[in-house]
Amino acid sequence: MGTEASTNKTLRFSQVIDAPVERAWEVVAAVSGVDKWIPFITSCRVEGQGAGARRYCETADGNALTERVLAIVPETRTFWYAIEAGLPVSRYEGLMQFVPDGELRCRMVWTVTFAGAEAASAGVASMLEQAAPAVFIGLAAHLGHARA
Repeated sequence: MGTEASTNKTLRFSQVIDAPVERAWEVVAAVSGVDKWIPFITSCRVEGQGAGARRYCETADGNALTERVLAIVPETRTFWYAIEAGLPVSRYEGLMQFVPDGELRCRMVWTVTFAGAEAASAGVASMLEQAAPAVFIGLAAHLGHARA
């Protein structure tokens, strides 16, 4: 019986959001409420605060995700998290960073790394590539702006 080799993947998504950087950062740094701005998250509950907090999310297709906040860094507007359960890959870590793009806009950069069997990694990569635009648009809409 053979085992399939593990594949490491890194994906990077970037989008200008029509909102001041501090407003966008506050929404993400709050940890809770992702079900208010990520369209495919239908519920979210948080246990704890700051680094080490756990976030339990339910997706529109019924999948349950268990996340852990690894760091919230206000100085660089960086939110770092791990998904510990609910995906067919391991070592999933996401990093969301916000940088100013003028006074009334910002750029959100979302970097994701994970490892897994080739088929599982390809499936998660495809899902993230489809999800990224909805995440950006959902955040912009939550902030009262029509587009990302």
